[in-house]
Amino acid sequence: EILTCDWSSDVCSSDLTKIMVLHDGTTAYLSQYGEILSGSSLATFDATISGGNIVLTTTPVNAITTYNVSLTAIAA
Repeated sequence: EILTCDWSSDVCSSDLTKIMVLHDGTTAYLSQYGEILSGSSLATFDATISGGNIVLTTTPVNAITTYNVSLTAIAA
């Protein structure tokens, strides 16, 4: 479970998103939900597997976007 937030002026200001990622060792599957917006979405997200790690990729709409990310992982 990954929680992302666009930060502005020390507060989560405009885009809060919850993302769940599951993998089978080869392919990562992503579900984005619980998004709270004060305008339009500020980024898209994708997940892949690289070297045994899950890689979360963010493509921001605006090049100057700062995200705070909180990760909760369940070990096998």
